[in-house]
Amino acid sequence: AVGTAMPQVQGNGRALTLSHEVELNEVLEADECTVAGTQWLLLLREPWHAALSAVRRTWALCGLRPLEQPAAWLRDAAIYETHPALWGGFGGLLAQLPRLRALGLNTLCLLPIWDFANLSGSLWDGNWEGSGDLYALCDFEQIDPTLGPPGDLRALVDAAHDLGMRVLLDLPLEGCAADAPLVGQHAEWFCYDSTGQVAQLGQRTGIAPFDWEQAGLRAYMLEWALGQLQSYALDGFCILMPRVVTPPHPGARPALPNLRMGALDLIEQLRNGMLSLRSDAVLIGALAGPLYESLHDGAMHEVAHHMFIQLGLGQITPVELGAWLEDAALSLPRSATPICFTEYYRTRLVSPLADGLRGSRLSRMLMAGMVLCGFAPLVGHDQDEVDGAFIGTLLRARADFAALRHARAVYNALPCSSAQVFAVWRSGEHEQLIGLLNVGPHKHTVVLSLPVDRLALAEGDYELYELFSRRAWAEAGRQVWARDELLALQLTLDPFTAYCLAVRVARAPTAADEPLGELSLASYSPRAAAIAGQ
Repeated sequence: AVGTAMPQVQGNGRALTLSHEVELNEVLEADECTVAGTQWLLLLREPWHAALSAVRRTWALCGLRPLEQPAAWLRDAAIYETHPALWGGFGGLLAQLPRLRALGLNTLCLLPIWDFANLSGSLWDGNWEGSGDLYALCDFEQIDPTLGPPGDLRALVDAAHDLGMRVLLDLPLEGCAADAPLVGQHAEWFCYDSTGQVAQLGQRTGIAPFDWEQAGLRAYMLEWALGQLQSYALDGFCILMPRVVTPPHPGARPALPNLRMGALDLIEQLRNGMLSLRSDAVLIGALAGPLYESLHDGAMHEVAHHMFIQLGLGQITPVELGAWLEDAALSLPRSATPICFTEYYRTRLVSPLADGLRGSRLSRMLMAGMVLCGFAPLVGHDQDEVDGAFIGTLLRARADFAALRHARAVYNALPCSSAQVFAVWRSGEHEQLIGLLNVGPHKHTVVLSLPVDRLALAEGDYELYELFSRRAWAEAGRQVWARDELLALQLTLDPFTAYCLAVRVARAPTAADEPLGELSLASYSPRAAAIAGQ
């Protein structure tokens, strides 16, 4: 099957050099050749946005189409990624549910909970080398016994549902433990190196990669995953598919490459099977891109994470980030909910600095920026311990103002006197929100021009309500501005800080501070009240 294509483009305004590297899932002898299928390159002498429109028109020709009826609730999700072992097992995590729900987190995403190559023989402690790789599964049919019996997992899911929360499980479909019984029972389901030995999954030792061209493997995994969904009343899965193409068994080469890729066939069959069991079940893809987003309800945007980190480090400008975000939204056949994060389980490998920034003003600013730009937030394990108050404030604002979850984001449309200010505009039916990030290290006063005509603001007086602090904005003693004064609005911004300003008609003064209210867990069900009492 054709794998990733890595284009490199160089040009000087008069000439263009394009290098296009194609990776093939094929093992060839010295005197053999293979057919890779047609690779289409589209070169246009048009302005950039016109070219983007042409790219979008090609998706249908390639067989890609927006997902039909993606799960609407995922747009409102605030996801918490964790593993039950880090709380002492299923029972320990159940006890944390009221606190997590009160922060505004409404979706749990659990790292793999099945029997794995546990090097310590005890509860996994987050040590991927000393305790083992959670994705090196030994037995897909058995829950990790250190977490508690299977009934405890069902009790955890039921308690989460009683609190209005959803539960997703990571579905590890890259491979299994190299010494798992499955390797001996179904040798044809795995990939092999040139010596005939089970291949290694990238740089990760101890995991035997699956060969998804095998129909028997796809049938087994489909039945297993749907069984897990039904047995534990799950709300969906987060799927981890192979990030690299691994050669299959030397004796099982297809005559022609399967351009569709077996893994994508499995994803489509799995989603259809899930919807037949639960109409609101979701699939979240750990990989983003046109192939994957056309089959998933949600997509993890790792590249967007890197772009925000580079913004915080000063490696790209606010204008460059805005242009990239706009291009990404316009160029993909997007219907999947975009999900982003400052930390998750893979940042230790792909963005270790992000983990080191935990608890900093920079990390909080970037998390808020992702929410301001319309990403559903994913909070990594332990982030709530360090930044719980901030996370609660951010998620409450997102829950209270629908424009942050559903309105289109407009970038680079608010002229600002400072090149260190990132601005995004979210326009809802009854909400006009302005998101600002001061990515500079200094407190300074800037001049921002609001598009009063595009905001459809009538003549009159207006105020700015800051969503995170829950108070009207005051600048040099002023809290009210005439409509035309918003064309040159002075704002004093703290360093590495995010703001969300609601533009609204001036109203009578209210209390300066509106405290963060506690969630009434008893309002969900008597069972929820009992959990809260425990």
